[in-house]
Amino acid sequence: MIPRKPRLEVSVREACAVATYEGATVVAGGVIARIRDLPSGMRSSTDYDIARGDAPKLDANAGPILLGAAKGGIALRATPELIGEIAQDPTFSKELEETLMLEVILKRFEKPDEVRTFEKGKFELLQVGGMTIGRATYEPGWKWSVHVGQGLGKQSCDVEHVGMVISGRATAAMDDGRVIEMKRGDVFYIAPGHDSWVVGDEPYVSIHLLGAGDYAAHK
Repeated sequence: MIPRKPRLEVSVREACAVATYEGATVVAGGVIARIRDLPSGMRSSTDYDIARGDAPKLDANAGPILLGAAKGGIALRATPELIGEIAQDPTFSKELEETLMLEVILKRFEKPDEVRTFEKGKFELLQVGGMTIGRATYEPGWKWSVHVGQGLGKQSCDVEHVGMVISGRATAAMDDGRVIEMKRGDVFYIAPGHDSWVVGDEPYVSIHLLGAGDYAAHK
């Protein structure tokens, strides 16, 4: 794990790499230098959102970076660690709250807004900042087409996913025959039209930032 202080610089470099892939002309060193030169009292748009009582739109920053990295095959280290800590680590969440010292919205998957359960697994959802975030937890032996798809009357999942693997291993088995294995730390983009199953004897856990609202939903 990257130490927290230099992780901001690494995260900026990752964001710049994604921006370059998307066609922007940006130099990471220049961005970092400009950040260091900013006045200490300058406030960000997120600060103003919080001051007005609005939810900080963190998904507007993290979401496009994860999606762009997944599509461009760009390896991320710092950004997934930051998201993972915010999602999982109560100590980090407390430090974040104490640092802001302003009204923010903090939620935890231990108290989800909704839980969708099925054999050998569950999908927990949080509604925050106008975004639906999901946490998938699957036991060894779980398979989407068997334990989710059958109940929905579907042979393959038609939901688009962007997320990150927290623990364990699973596959993304595309309808065209490709089978990709995902493991802890992987940031993934999975197009509609796929099956999935747990690999090995360890439970699989992942965070979903895109497609969570539609996943395993009985309509």
